[in-house]
Amino acid sequence: MLNKKVKLANNIKDALADAQAIIVATDWPEFLAYSPKDYVANTSGTVFVDAMNRFDMQAITDAGMSYIGVGRSPRA
Repeated sequence: MLNKKVKLANNIKDALADAQAIIVATDWPEFLAYSPKDYVANTSGTVFVDAMNRFDMQAITDAGMSYIGVGRSPRA
C-alpha cells in the first residue's frame, strides 16, 4: 500500500543509493554503527537529518555533510 515512489531496501547501503538526503529517525544499532564516512560514500546527497539526535554533529560535518539535528541547536 506504499506510494510507488517509496523504495524498500534490505540494507543501509542499498537504502542510501541514489539518496539526495539522509533522514535517520530510529536508534537501531546498525544505523548508529554505520560510520559518517560510510554514509557519505554511499549517497550523492549532502544533508544528514538526525531525528533522534544520536549522531555526533562534528563527525557528520567532518565527513562532508550538512548536519540537522531535530530540535537541536546548530552549535550543540
